[in-house]
Amino acid sequence: KQWYQRRVRVKSRVAVFLYSAQHFAGVVYEDNTLLLHKTYHRYTVRAKQGTVQGERDGKGQAPKSFGASLRRYNQIAMFTDIENLLLSWAETLVELGYIPQNC
Repeated sequence: KQWYQRRVRVKSRVAVFLYSAQHFAGVVYEDNTLLLHKTYHRYTVRAKQGTVQGERDGKGQAPKSFGASLRRYNQIAMFTDIENLLLSWAETLVELGYIPQNC
């Protein structure tokens, strides 16, 4: 075969991250093979209110109940968990070609 007829097989690595209020999912694929995956769920949204506790606090309506304190704590813990996950996946993420995300 001629040099231009040879196909070079390049590994394709893709990561997908989804985050919405109290849910997070992260996954890394390499050539349709699952390499890494992790999901988190934390109680950060009050039932039937539809907003994250921190967003409600920012409007000057900071309730002082135990539930509100728990939601604030969980919101900070969620971001800490995601940050630690991304740091632990750093070597894999450096080699990515594409990162679709939904926030």
